[in-house]
Amino acid sequence: MADNFEHGTSAAASTVDDEDGWISAESPDILDWENPDLIPKMQKHITQIPPEHPNMGLYQAVLGQNFGMRYRQTGHLKDLEAALQADREAVDLTPPEHPDRADQLQSLAISFTYHYQRLGEQDDLEAALCTNQENNIGDLGELKDLEAALHTNQEAVDLTPPEHPNRANGLKSLAISFMDHYHRLGDLKDLEAALHLNQTAVDLTALEHPDRAGRLQNLGVSFRHRYQRLRDLKDLEAALCTNQEVVDLTAPDHPDWAGQLQNLAISFGDRYQRFGDLEDLEAALCTNQEAADSKNLAASFKDQQYQRLGYLKDLEAALEADKEATNLSLAVSFGDRYQRLGDLRDLEAALHANHEAVDLTPPDHPDRASRLQNLAVSFRDRYKRLGDLKDLEAALQAHKEALGLAHLSILI
Repeated sequence: MADNFEHGTSAAASTVDDEDGWISAESPDILDWENPDLIPKMQKHITQIPPEHPNMGLYQAVLGQNFGMRYRQTGHLKDLEAALQADREAVDLTPPEHPDRADQLQSLAISFTYHYQRLGEQDDLEAALCTNQENNIGDLGELKDLEAALHTNQEAVDLTPPEHPNRANGLKSLAISFMDHYHRLGDLKDLEAALHLNQTAVDLTALEHPDRAGRLQNLGVSFRHRYQRLRDLKDLEAALCTNQEVVDLTAPDHPDWAGQLQNLAISFGDRYQRFGDLEDLEAALCTNQEAADSKNLAASFKDQQYQRLGYLKDLEAALEADKEATNLSLAVSFGDRYQRLGDLRDLEAALHANHEAVDLTPPDHPDRASRLQNLAVSFRDRYKRLGDLKDLEAALQAHKEALGLAHLSILI
């Protein structure tokens, strides 16, 4: 999914007078209007001009941009709903042959994707609190948003000429929609479509292009999902090779460095599970440790985009997610090496990482049960090794909590 709401910026500035100063001859660049603080002025201006005004589609697009930005700052659902409505208006008001239509369709697709993700989280929470209440309408609403995101991304790609410099970005967004669709419905055709689109996006991206690493990363994820589905060794090797290229292309001080190292570690771990080669296990552990030791998560606080847009909520969530992922990967690698070599230090490290992963997981998170089960296994292994009854009790407690959450998910 795109990191923010992006709208077309190629239209000329309006010549309509605006006493509040939203639009003026001194601010010809539409980017000057993209500020959530301007929402009240923009809404007032839109109500004061006729619906058939030639720039109405542009105004709605920028209004959607600002509501989207504010949603990412506050998390308020009403801002997301307003962004979705404005994006719809922008698309409806923009002729098919207009040069901004593809960008506006892509913005609408992004809004639908956020809406799909938000409703999914909300439905999970409501179902956890009220297990006796079915939520089929909400589920249908989620899927409707997902289908709409896919459709609008497809239309945006169809409207973008093959030689257009933004085509690769549109293909990437469409691939994300297909991947979301695959995760929801499990249709292999969606996964194949996502992989093909990601490969095409990479092929269209020059070696020195700053977005190449990110597009390669999406391709690596697609290869791994297909390997998990079909168990074809070629996909495993392709995922590992692609993730290695991503790491090679990324500077160690880049904020994505730690996450990219984790993806590479996962690929090494997959190959270890397939062939049992200790070198792959050591590579997975070394790469995971490098990700954990990386100071790039702290460097993310200095990232200009976060500071410019004020997405503190996103930044905090990204840091928590990175820490969770690092702990999970480390726990798996240490656990595998303990099983292979029997070194108690690896068992202690696996237990510590699993404990941190559980501590970082909210009570209503869908993965909490599996992480508790991993923690229970670590406590059980240490009990078997050292015979301390406290470890056995801790294992039973974690297992009991995991079973309770699993039973809840079945009821849901």
